[in-house]
Amino acid sequence: MVELPEVQQSLDLLDKIQQTIAVEDFVTLLPIVEAYSQSIMQLEQIENDALIKQLLAAQESVETSLQQLQRDVKTRIDQATQDKVNHAYQSA
Repeated sequence: MVELPEVQQSLDLLDKIQQTIAVEDFVTLLPIVEAYSQSIMQLEQIENDALIKQLLAAQESVETSLQQLQRDVKTRIDQATQDKVNHAYQSA
């Protein structure tokens, strides 16, 4: 399937988002997400169901990774909080 440059750009940005999530580089993540948002706005005029489905599938994969990252970060925060509480009780 031939992809429009705008679609390829969005797919590339989704791939960068996925890679950034994997290495937990949160500083880099925000500008990439903003660029992806801008690229999606450009795609609003495209009426090609196959390309849109491909892009949505890639976006769903990234959303799943973001949700997993959110759960992982919450678990780390909860564990760190519990460790500090336990340490405080042991010190007292």
